[in-house]
Amino acid sequence: MDMFYSTIPPHLTKKRIHFHAFMQDVHKRNFQLHQKHGRDYDTAPAIASAIAREANVLCFDEFQVTDVADAMILRRIIDILLSASHGSVIFMTSNRAPDQLYKDGVQRASFIPCIELIKHQSHVIYLKSPTDYRKIDRPSQGTYFFPPTGKDLKGVLPQAEAHADRWFNYFSQGKKPEFDVELHIWGRPVTIPKCVVGVAAQFTFQELCCRALSAADYLEITRNFPCIVITDIPLLSVRERDVTRRFITFLDAAYESGTKMAVTAERPFEHLFTDEIPKYEDTANIVKEVARKTASTAPEAAEKKGKELDFEGDLLENNELFSGDEERFAFARALSRLKQMASKEWHEREIHY
Repeated sequence: MDMFYSTIPPHLTKKRIHFHAFMQDVHKRNFQLHQKHGRDYDTAPAIASAIAREANVLCFDEFQVTDVADAMILRRIIDILLSASHGSVIFMTSNRAPDQLYKDGVQRASFIPCIELIKHQSHVIYLKSPTDYRKIDRPSQGTYFFPPTGKDLKGVLPQAEAHADRWFNYFSQGKKPEFDVELHIWGRPVTIPKCVVGVAAQFTFQELCCRALSAADYLEITRNFPCIVITDIPLLSVRERDVTRRFITFLDAAYESGTKMAVTAERPFEHLFTDEIPKYEDTANIVKEVARKTASTAPEAAEKKGKELDFEGDLLENNELFSGDEERFAFARALSRLKQMASKEWHEREIHY
């Protein structure tokens, strides 16, 4: 990607962007156009045309599709961008082959034409290296704190708190922190529990991943705070799919933003994610619990979603979105990034406040 981008001829306009940030921009444009023209307005042609005018060549890092809303609008936009009328050039990296994109996702059949378009219009190159260079041992910077074997975080709470305090003070250069500062994202306030504005922020895992924050929120948080401390990271399970997905999404944003991190967690990261696949009975109970919570807040939506997904036993057993395969795949990628982000080289890089 770096080599391709650096050799694009100067007469061509170009743009390189992480896929999370690209989809954030697409949804923002979509929202603005609907506000201006009404909900029935077809936004995809206008969005695609605007993107094509901004750059002849688009480079996407980490192309992935995990959300039905992304899948539906993305299909239209890519179709228009690659059409003869626009003629955009798209270069993308992905951890999944085209046929594996949005695998077992909701309404995936509607996304298949986009996959076929990518395969037909692109030259797909499979990079099969046995080495993940981000996992090569590097000197640890000591930013990650885990309790010793046989103990949990509560048993070593003073040491864990001292670790978090020491790194926050280091990141913030000893400046006095503020508390409950509001960061406005798309006109919506997101509370930062502890921070030095523009320098460093600190969250508990619950504050960061157990509230309704999106990729857009995490991107803005990492853009505004180049150093972040996260405390009390628990063991993660497919039973808490939304929480796990938010954590992975945050790690993606932090890595792409070059964020320096210090954490306290229950286990070393390679042991954080419980990877057992639920049996059908367990999966059915998970679905019932999700449906119960949905129905309590939006009964009509819960009934509609249940009909759309048709929760039959074979679907529950084989659907990646409920077995946790998608989370395990994404978490494996996150682990290699965490290894790199813990290195001395990562933390010796210059911080741009």
